[in-house]
Order: sequence, then C-alpha cells, then structure tokens
Amino acid sequence: MNEKVEDIKKNQKLENIKSHLKKNKTAYFAGAGSLAVGVLGTLAFTQRVAISQQAQNIQLLSWKPFSFIQQVFVNIPARGNRGLVIYNKTTDEWYGSQNEAAKILRVSAVVIADHLKGITANVHGNELVCLGENLTEQVKAPK
Repeated sequence: MNEKVEDIKKNQKLENIKSHLKKNKTAYFAGAGSLAVGVLGTLAFTQRVAISQQAQNIQLLSWKPFSFIQQVFVNIPARGNRGLVIYNKTTDEWYGSQNEAAKILRVSAVVIADHLKGITANVHGNELVCLGENLTEQVKAPK
C-alpha cells in the first residue's frame, strides 16, 4: 500500500515539473539565450596577450611606486565652527577646533586665540597655526 502511495506521489511530482516547464519554456529559452550571448560576447571581446617569462620577471624587478611626491591628508571631524582647523607645528598634531586644541593642551581657549592672533609667541612651547576658514574635512598638511 505504501509503495502505491509513493508511486502516485512521484508521478504527481513529475507531472507538476512537466507542466511547469511547458508554462515557462519561453522564459527558460530566453535565459539560456542570454547566457549563450554573454559567453560568446566574453570570448569574442576578451583578448589575451602573451607575455614572456623574462618580461614578467623584469616587470617584477623594476616596480616603482605611483608617485614620488607624497601628500598627507588628514580627516578631522571638526566640532563647532568647521573651518577653524588648528595645526600644531611642534608636535605635528591636528585639532578640529580651537576648543579641542585648548582641551588637549590644557589651556583656555583665550590663550589659543591670543596665540593665533600673534599676541603670544607660543602656547606652553607649542607653535600653532590656524589653517583658515571654509576648509573641508580633508586638509593638506603644510610643509
């Protein structure tokens, strides 16, 4: 009895698969055609260039960096006024604002402002530079 039930289930599955294929045969043909066109296009437009082993070895031995001039870019999330980025020439540190520089150097913001205006020569031995207003977050390091 169980064998007959299993045979009936197998036959139903086969019938469902056959009917599904009949209903969707255009979609399957379109997919197969697209795949064939893609493979043929790839084979037709892909060019392989033969490079000798000696040329490959020379290429490995004569590697050069892309650029001899290095530029340093620093991303600083500025707080408050986004334009006032402060650079510490002495320690080569960057600060996102005058307040941040004041907190790290443990002085008041007035001392930082006075130094940037040229009133004081340094801030506890640190020479600071304001890189100006309207700077983006990506700043080129001064030399």
